Amino acid sequence: MPYSNDPDQPQFFSADLCAAANIDAPTFKNWISREPYAIRLTEDDRRAIGTGRPHLFTFRTVLQAAICAAFVRLGLPPRRGGSFAELFMNFGHGDARDPKRRDAGELFPTGSTVLVAFPAGPQDKKELWASVGVNMTPATKLEDVFKQLNGGRETAAVMIDISAIYERTRKIFGPEFAPDFRLRRASQPHACRPDRDVADSRREASSTFAPDFCTEKP
Repeated sequence: MPYSNDPDQPQFFSADLCAAANIDAPTFKNWISREPYAIRLTEDDRRAIGTGRPHLFTFRTVLQAAICAAFVRLGLPPRRGGSFAELFMNFGHGDARDPKRRDAGELFPTGSTVLVAFPAGPQDKKELWASVGVNMTPATKLEDVFKQLNGGRETAAVMIDISAIYERTRKIFGPEFAPDFRLRRASQPHACRPDRDVADSRREASSTFAPDFCTEKP
């Protein structure tokens, strides 16, 4: 079956999404139906209406679930992993005139794209976490990445290779599938969850490291 390269076209079944994210159906159902939601569906995802009508999901949501699942496998709570995945899929990095910019949902044009999650509050309070997309190239030093995390106070972080997740997920849908995230501006998720604030989600064009914040109630 040929797929549209529009990442916001609802065309994937729940089984496709679960295979791409390497999760089972009950897990995904919990993520989208129980508050606090781990995955918030966008206005482009097609919910099942009536008997015999399947859910259909966009590739953007498929990737969001895959990124969330990767964080969960490393011990992050689903809602936290989902928050970071959502921010990555809906906000880009860099000025529009910058050839090295990353549009919402896509990879950096060179090197590898890594999503880093880390505690962003005081050392005695870990309920505030942040994430940042990092363009890893041969010139990138890991020590420089850590210097930007929580004022350089953190010695540990959770890092996800987004480039590898994209490639693995894309191949599941066939060699001809090449999603283009610049076809249309990213769709915004439905109304914010009452238990979570997402702030400062716009990337700073002048900075390589512009954290996205996720505040969770303890």
